[in-house]
Amino acid sequence: MKVLRFTQAAGRGRFGGKSSCRGMTLLELMFAAGVVGLALAFLFGSLVTIALASNLTQNRGIAATHVATVMEELHGMGLQQLLTYMPPVFTNLGASEVVQLEAILDNGSVITLPVDPATVGPLPNPLLIRCRVSWIDAENRPMALEASQFFYR
Repeated sequence: MKVLRFTQAAGRGRFGGKSSCRGMTLLELMFAAGVVGLALAFLFGSLVTIALASNLTQNRGIAATHVATVMEELHGMGLQQLLTYMPPVFTNLGASEVVQLEAILDNGSVITLPVDPATVGPLPNPLLIRCRVSWIDAENRPMALEASQFFYR
């Protein structure tokens, strides 16, 4: 009884042809390129999202600083000064940035400040003051941040 043995010579296939383990097929290369392309698309997409979120967070931080600055300036004022206070003009968030002050009365009506104290009737004690900073961001979206505080006389 004779046993047949198949041996592989270097670079030769099982039956003497070229080895099929030498490289990748075109289909395998296309699949690998697709996977790499998809991974890169997700990576760059998330980088853009992170950049936009960073810009939004930075702008909200600037707006919060502006609101805190105005509220701190109002803190030591008397009622007459409070009603005639003109908020400063900030331009850190662009030319569209607006700082608004409003006094909110007991009945829910709103008085936009500054106002002539002689034209205002009796005011509640404490008086609720709302400061609102609004702006248009780089993507043309309207943004706003506000805070309110009671002022006692």
